[in-house]
Amino acid sequence: MKLTFCFLLTACLLAACTPASVIRLKPVANETRFADGLEAVKQEQDGLKIVTAFESVYATKERGLPVDYLIFDTEITNQTAADWELRPNDFTALALDAGQNPLPSKRLNAEGQTYERRYVALDPDRELTEAQVKMKQAEARLKANKVLNTVLFVALVAATADNSSRNQSYREFASKAMSLDAGFQAWAVKRVADRAAFANRMERYSWEQENWRRETFRRTTLAPGQALRGRLLVRADREAGHVALTYPTPSGEIRFLFEQRLVRPQR
Repeated sequence: MKLTFCFLLTACLLAACTPASVIRLKPVANETRFADGLEAVKQEQDGLKIVTAFESVYATKERGLPVDYLIFDTEITNQTAADWELRPNDFTALALDAGQNPLPSKRLNAEGQTYERRYVALDPDRELTEAQVKMKQAEARLKANKVLNTVLFVALVAATADNSSRNQSYREFASKAMSLDAGFQAWAVKRVADRAAFANRMERYSWEQENWRRETFRRTTLAPGQALRGRLLVRADREAGHVALTYPTPSGEIRFLFEQRLVRPQR
């Protein structure tokens, strides 16, 4: 019985240490070109030239749940004779199955038909605003915890004074004193944990803000002949067998097709 328990415990620990599968995309195109280790594809339409390459996956959490975002290193060149307004959230990713058919979502339209699983690229300006809101919320949470910690400390001090002034047996006094001592220790631990959590949140939000400012391209008006390069982030769908990255133009959409695989890193 003991041997079986040890075996099961070891198996659970190994399973917990086993890395999860990661998403990898490979372009489906007749012609590709490698640059800095990335396999890029190019298309031109209506005076726009777009070069894009799948770079990596950004893993994060939203509402406590893990979420993956596909990162595309993308460059757009305006070859028209007029200005072109570039908006990152005009890019979308369509999740397809192995046969390149759109995967249905859980949402239904008015006719009772399912929508396609189409994901809009993140808007850096909106993400910057949300990061600022999160930082304000973190500051408010820290202030609230400081008030709560002060109230707890005053309550513990008052309880300690009350315990010393009471007529009670030594056993009762010692028991309450031990409980109060544990309360002070818990208060000290909570105080440190609150500050550590605040520092971690602020560091993460600051890092995210810096990435949104520097690594991604934001809404921009491209003059004729002007080019802009940056990263696009669009939500990943682990059930997809293919991903179609699209961008609208006056005569249709520019479409890049990628094959998606889930790869488990070798130990």
